[in-house]
Amino acid sequence: MGNAFAKALKPFGLNLSEWRVCASLLYVPHQTLSELSVHATSDISALSRIIDRLESQELVKREKSTTDGRSIRIALTSKGDELALRIVPVAKQHESVILT
Repeated sequence: MGNAFAKALKPFGLNLSEWRVCASLLYVPHQTLSELSVHATSDISALSRIIDRLESQELVKREKSTTDGRSIRIALTSKGDELALRIVPVAKQHESVILT
């Protein structure tokens, strides 16, 4: 099923790891890398490369934290938000198949 969902993501230009990051940011915006690594189930070094790829596609952006000047938070751009919302129905369809 994971492979089927990964194939379904290809037309959107994302792989499964990138989708996990986008989905996590869709539901919990403005996360630090540490928070995101837990939610997206990826180690911080791999996550940093994923963020770089998503940022180059203008799907996410890095922002300085308003509460801690040393901390960076990751958020979806409007383009990333729109893409993630288009993928959600596909993800729910695959989830439904898995659960049945």
